[in-house]
Amino acid sequence: MRRDWGAGAPCLCLADLRAAVAGSAAATNYLYNGKGQQVGSVDAMGTLTETVYDKEGNVSRKMRYATPVAWQDGATLASLRPSATETDRRWNYTYTKLNQLETETAPVLALREFCPTLLIEI
Repeated sequence: MRRDWGAGAPCLCLADLRAAVAGSAAATNYLYNGKGQQVGSVDAMGTLTETVYDKEGNVSRKMRYATPVAWQDGATLASLRPSATETDRRWNYTYTKLNQLETETAPVLALREFCPTLLIEI
């Protein structure tokens, strides 16, 4: 639907743009556990990222699987999870006794140590 904003100048509405890309829009689907925490996501390329939490509710690990998956309505993390491979990307996190992020181990095998006022990369 086009609208005329005066002086014959047509303007596209957001609804027009949404309709034009609805069939081809990329989407990311999310999976949640019973606590409402996001435990997985599948992006438009079929890449599954899994998130694991510790007993305190902190993110303890993330894994981005290299093997693409096919999203289906009603999917669960268990039904989507491919076998682990050496090319998967993994992040590991540790926390202090006060639940502050202490370390992050990233996919490039870098270790970062966190403190409240300073970031030290090793």
